[in-house]
Amino acid sequence: MLGRSKQTIEVALGGAALAVAVVFIATAFSSSGVTSKSGYRVEAEFLDISGVNVGTEVHMAGLRVGQVVDRRLDTEIFAAILTLDIDPRFVLPSDTEASIVTKGLLDRSVIWLEPGESEELIPSGGRIQRTVDSTNIIDAIGTAIFGGAGSD
Repeated sequence: MLGRSKQTIEVALGGAALAVAVVFIATAFSSSGVTSKSGYRVEAEFLDISGVNVGTEVHMAGLRVGQVVDRRLDTEIFAAILTLDIDPRFVLPSDTEASIVTKGLLDRSVIWLEPGESEELIPSGGRIQRTVDSTNIIDAIGTAIFGGAGSD
């Protein structure tokens, strides 16, 4: 009888641990902003995408409006191409600028969109023409301290 009681307790504890794990995974998934539906997709070309990965957030006016869903190297022009999935409520003017910005000291990068004023819009599947590459924080500090002095 004592052995059966021990088994029941072990099964109950195992079930409780499994329930906690499911709740943890569901919470992590919902708070990550990862969604299965796609929105308005555009591409952006950069020479340096350091710190940017699939899942990197896309922001406009300080709010998250999308995420990076693909990154690849264009072997003809040797540039990195990012595919951005943007909330379909936000269609971008053709003179929108995309920048890779580091947020905070932990070197978390985001794509920052600065919409222009053009009445012409970038179609879904189109490309953002104006981009600003990722800046290496160590290089920026060195330039600030040493005034950009380099080898001649």
